[in-house]
Amino acid sequence: MAQFYRHSGIVPLRGLVQTLFAGAGTAISLGIAYSYASVYIPFVYVHILLTGVFGMVLGVLVKGAARSGRIRNRFVPAAIGFFSGLVGLYFAWGGDFLARGLLPPNAGILFAFKPLVLSSYIKWFYENGMWAMGKHGNGPLTGIPLAAVWLAEAAIIVGLATHFPWSEIRQWVFCETCGWWETIETSLHRFSAEKADAIVERLVQNDLEVIRDMRLARADDLTFLRISLASCETCDESHYLDLEQVRLTVDKKGNPKTISTKLVDKLLVAAADVPLVRAAGESAAAGATDGESREPAESTDAQPA
Repeated sequence: MAQFYRHSGIVPLRGLVQTLFAGAGTAISLGIAYSYASVYIPFVYVHILLTGVFGMVLGVLVKGAARSGRIRNRFVPAAIGFFSGLVGLYFAWGGDFLARGLLPPNAGILFAFKPLVLSSYIKWFYENGMWAMGKHGNGPLTGIPLAAVWLAEAAIIVGLATHFPWSEIRQWVFCETCGWWETIETSLHRFSAEKADAIVERLVQNDLEVIRDMRLARADDLTFLRISLASCETCDESHYLDLEQVRLTVDKKGNPKTISTKLVDKLLVAAADVPLVRAAGESAAAGATDGESREPAESTDAQPA
């Protein structure tokens, strides 16, 4: 029967501490910088952009720290991303207090980050408001509408900080024998999706010979299959195959969009079958006639250990 890769769930103590410090430490500095930028840049669209960048940077840094710390667990980095987002929001409120010059005389900077001070400030802000929506706003935004804006802001920051570690880590493969992340190579060829169900059925039954029969997609095919192979660079015991279906679409604004769906997720491949996977599509491309597609090579998606 076919076997599939699953993360071991191991969380090294060093990696855990490293990721916590990277997430929380970055959240503190970013939160304060974000609040100052929000106060002194009077453009709503810039605020929205800053909110997205805040959450994205947090998520990417937590993801990177988890990878370098060799955490083989999706839940722990996602939880750290979530926690870091909340820390960032807390310090953003303290930074907002400072940026608006509300610090009492003779009070130290840490006064702005006391829980009781911030809770009182948020309550006052909720009731009185500090800014209006649009150029012709009818006074400061307060009450429930203001709370809705705050919730949307928090959802973006915390959501992105959580999403990146959660979604990205599932793509990686770790060689437990060597203790390294594996390199992921993406095939240079696009394959026809006409018999995708039959191909998947044979692969999950560990029949890799089906790869020899896969035909190249035509140049005008908007849906095609793509193969990726994860391999350890220091041993020959760990190889995993991904098969995904890719669909090219155009949104309402005319911008191209790519939608990918995993059909086979990290199928264990024997070392003897690795050359077959890496050569997928080569014979079909070499023997293609003028009426068949010769797809241009796509850049290899490599993720070094």
